Amino acid sequence: MVHVNGGGELQLDRTIWFNRYNLTLARQLIFDTAGNILTDARYTDWRPYDNVAYPKHIEINRPRDEYAVVIDIVKMDINKGVSDDKFVLDQPEGTTLQVVGQAPAPAPAKPVPPRRRKKS
Repeated sequence: MVHVNGGGELQLDRTIWFNRYNLTLARQLIFDTAGNILTDARYTDWRPYDNVAYPKHIEINRPRDEYAVVIDIVKMDINKGVSDDKFVLDQPEGTTLQVVGQAPAPAPAKPVPPRRRKKS
């Protein structure tokens, strides 16, 4: 992929390789404005997950950031529904609930321990 930079020159943004046998994405290089490699990603072992092709093995190398990661897909569910109860969080004890656009609710009062009677 190429674009025209501010100086009117063509600049390479990314290079994409496809597998010549099945035309799946095999590799992708992403470059910065100086032409240095930002990301080198390789995709292999494409499998259908819920009738959607996805690589089972992904290797991502970020040489400028000095890190790399390998992802191996073990199980994948695509576009499965998520029930509403997955989004309910219990408010942790001792916290104050702040609703955006509203004043903070006062913290609940702490129970007062009973007073001890003095012996006479």
